[in-house]
Amino acid sequence: MSLSQMAKRAIFASRLLLASVWIVALSSIPSALDYKRQLDDGVAPKDIATLFSTLLILVTIASIVAWFAVVQWMRERYDQYETHGTGQMRLSRSWITWSWLLPIVSFWYPKKMIDDLLRASTSSQPVKSDKEPIRTQTWWATWITYTIMSNLATLQLALLPKDTVPFQPNTQIAAACILTASYTVWERIIRQIG
Repeated sequence: MSLSQMAKRAIFASRLLLASVWIVALSSIPSALDYKRQLDDGVAPKDIATLFSTLLILVTIASIVAWFAVVQWMRERYDQYETHGTGQMRLSRSWITWSWLLPIVSFWYPKKMIDDLLRASTSSQPVKSDKEPIRTQTWWATWITYTIMSNLATLQLALLPKDTVPFQPNTQIAAACILTASYTVWERIIRQIG
């Protein structure tokens, strides 16, 4: 099955997000040292600027780009499967957008939508027994773990005492590794759905 333009965009935007997370994570190592050095030199914490804090905007921008690309791709697939009358979709089309954004619901609705899209895509294709089924649980568990870790890291920026480095390189790198694990399954999901 050839990939649609929207699927290619979703993969590209997801790769962009992964790359930006790694760039920021790697920049956190020298930035933590720089932050500590500036603190020791008497610079007020609110006046400290690091490469990490500057590059953090990359992750925000890449996240927004990825969200738009994934939502557009999911809408395209949803419409295709609904037009062909497969009846595989359990949620309305509007949940494609809102499932990623609404607190609490965002912990299970996006996975439910992806599961439905996967089921609809496999029911419309010839069965290939040599392909291992995609385990969305792995993708979803790693995605949720990454999301929680990045939100806690953001919260940590605001809550840590002012005389400490408000970000930890080990946490940033661990989050990037978890996102990498999530991405490896995510690209397979996009390619399967088409």
